[in-house]
Amino acid sequence: MLDRMRESSGSVLGFRFDGKLSESDYATILIPELERAMNEHQMVRILFKIEGFRSWRPGEGWEAFRQWPGMESVDR
Repeated sequence: MLDRMRESSGSVLGFRFDGKLSESDYATILIPELERAMNEHQMVRILFKIEGFRSWRPGEGWEAFRQWPGMESVDR
Protein backbone atom coordinates (compact mmCIF):
# COMPACT_ATOMS: atom_id res chain seq x y z
CA MET A 1 0.00 0.00 0.00
CA LEU A 2 1.21 3.51 -0.80
CA ASP A 3 -0.09 6.72 0.79
CA ARG A 4 0.96 10.30 0.29
CA MET A 5 1.95 11.71 3.67
CA ARG A 6 -0.21 14.64 4.75
CA GLU A 7 2.94 16.46 5.87
CA SER A 8 3.91 16.83 2.20
CA SER A 9 4.16 20.46 1.25
CA GLY A 10 5.13 22.37 -1.87
CA SER A 11 8.03 20.72 -3.65
CA VAL A 12 8.61 18.13 -0.90
CA LEU A 13 6.50 14.98 -1.23
CA GLY A 14 6.43 12.19 1.33
CA PHE A 15 5.08 8.71 0.67
CA ARG A 16 4.55 5.88 3.12
CA PHE A 17 4.95 2.29 1.89
CA ASP A 18 3.33 -0.41 3.96
CA GLY A 19 3.16 -4.02 2.93
CA LYS A 20 3.47 -4.59 -0.81
CA LEU A 21 3.71 -1.88 -3.45
CA SER A 22 1.57 -2.69 -6.47
CA GLU A 23 1.72 -1.55 -10.06
CA SER A 24 -1.56 0.26 -9.39
CA ASP A 25 0.02 2.22 -6.50
CA TYR A 26 2.77 3.32 -8.83
CA ALA A 27 0.44 4.26 -11.69
CA THR A 28 -2.41 5.87 -9.74
CA ILE A 29 -0.67 7.48 -6.75
CA LEU A 30 3.11 7.90 -7.04
CA ILE A 31 3.53 9.15 -10.61
CA PRO A 32 0.42 11.39 -10.71
CA GLU A 33 1.43 13.07 -7.42
CA LEU A 34 4.98 13.64 -8.67
CA GLU A 35 3.76 15.02 -11.99
CA ARG A 36 1.36 17.38 -10.22
CA ALA A 37 4.18 18.73 -8.05
CA MET A 38 6.49 19.08 -11.05
CA ASN A 39 3.90 21.19 -12.85
CA GLU A 40 4.16 23.64 -9.95
CA HIS A 41 7.90 23.40 -9.11
CA GLN A 42 11.09 23.04 -11.17
CA MET A 43 12.61 20.52 -8.76
CA VAL A 44 10.96 18.25 -6.21
CA ARG A 45 12.23 16.22 -3.28
CA ILE A 46 10.85 12.83 -2.33
CA LEU A 47 10.78 11.12 1.04
CA PHE A 48 9.89 7.42 1.22
CA LYS A 49 8.94 6.09 4.64
CA ILE A 50 8.99 2.30 4.57
CA GLU A 51 7.00 0.39 7.20
CA GLY A 52 6.49 -3.37 7.01
CA PHE A 53 7.37 -3.29 3.34
CA ARG A 54 7.29 -6.80 1.89
CA SER A 55 7.94 -6.51 -1.81
CA TRP A 56 8.06 -4.59 -5.03
CA ARG A 57 8.89 -7.16 -7.64
CA PRO A 58 11.86 -6.15 -9.77
CA GLY A 59 10.74 -5.32 -13.27
CA GLU A 60 7.23 -4.24 -12.31
CA GLY A 61 7.21 -0.65 -11.15
CA TRP A 62 10.80 -0.19 -10.04
CA GLU A 63 12.37 -0.07 -13.51
CA ALA A 64 9.55 2.13 -14.79
CA PHE A 65 10.08 4.50 -11.83
CA ARG A 66 13.85 4.65 -12.36
CA GLN A 67 13.36 5.36 -16.08
CA TRP A 68 10.46 7.77 -15.60
CA PRO A 69 11.18 10.92 -17.67
CA GLY A 70 10.48 13.24 -14.72
CA MET A 71 13.29 11.70 -12.66
CA GLU A 72 15.69 14.43 -13.82
CA SER A 73 13.56 16.93 -11.86
CA VAL A 74 13.92 15.02 -8.59
CA ASP A 75 16.49 16.71 -6.38
CA ARG A 76 16.73 13.91 -3.81
